[in-house]
Amino acid sequence: MKLSYELIVTDKEGKVIDRRDGESRSWLIAWLLLVYGCFRFVDQTITCTDGVARLNDQGYNTLASRAVAGDATRGSVVGSGTMAVALSDHALETQIAHGVGAGQLQYGATSFVYPPAILAKQCYFKMGRTFTNGSGGDVSVNEFGVYTDIGLGTFEACVCRDVLLNPVVVPDGAALTLRYRFRAEHTLP
Repeated sequence: MKLSYELIVTDKEGKVIDRRDGESRSWLIAWLLLVYGCFRFVDQTITCTDGVARLNDQGYNTLASRAVAGDATRGSVVGSGTMAVALSDHALETQIAHGVGAGQLQYGATSFVYPPAILAKQCYFKMGRTFTNGSGGDVSVNEFGVYTDIGLGTFEACVCRDVLLNPVVVPDGAALTLRYRFRAEHTLP
């Protein structure tokens, strides 16, 4: 499974003022353990975003990442941390809170492109979310990732985390759209 991202900042009028694309190299331990647990249908102990290790019961919604507007606990999330990604990361270093206060962004609902696209040598789906800045000042985004449910959906695990070399600045009144592209591909002729 490969992962790439797209970051698009639009101003108040919807004009694109910054756009970045990249290959994610940031799958975390939680991702592997959750997928392994699904394949074997066995519970796994996962370190949640709050740093507490919990048992993920495979009988529930493992990997559910849908989030409604305002829910900053699951789905795509953004942060201001700059620490390099480590395989053992269990959360963003410094998640940006949902809101309109200084340094905050308004989290939109998570969206998915449906159905997954199936092409000649790859298939993929996209997961997106828009973050709107109503804080009155610029907000810098240095890191982003995906939080997903484990167990009964009362806890979340971070399955991927990316850190930028240079921050994306979201001016007041502007919006940042983050799209992750999950894909499987082959190199056969």
